[in-house]
Amino acid sequence: MRTLGLLLLVVLAACAARVPYEPRQDVLDGLDPEAQRRAFALTLSRAVKPRIGGVGMSDEAFTFETQQIVRDGFGIPVASVPQRDVGIYFANIDRFDLYTNNAVFIVGTNGSVLLKLVFADQGDAQAFIDAASSFRARVVAGSQ
Repeated sequence: MRTLGLLLLVVLAACAARVPYEPRQDVLDGLDPEAQRRAFALTLSRAVKPRIGGVGMSDEAFTFETQQIVRDGFGIPVASVPQRDVGIYFANIDRFDLYTNNAVFIVGTNGSVLLKLVFADQGDAQAFIDAASSFRARVVAGSQ
């Protein structure tokens, strides 16, 4: 019983906690539409997991390719190849959850997790949430 309690404690200690964060939806204001798209693509491309390849954008949605590292027989990276396309409509996003391990969960309007991204630091994670929230706010405001 003592071992089970210790194991439970270790598992709970390893869990990341949710960080309260209020997105700054005005972060892209003052930029022309092309510069806004570039800023969004740049922040998304800083995700370390999954590794992001090309980013596509419209006013309604964003898409990207994930990259898979190809390694030789000794484990040395020799190439990266596109793995799959991912696309999310801004109107389908309900909220962004930020965690202490720099993970960002994009939660859909139906309550399911649409995408999980991990960034190198909290600054990059917050910058992504701010940029995506800015686009989402415009889409939601335009549909009302």
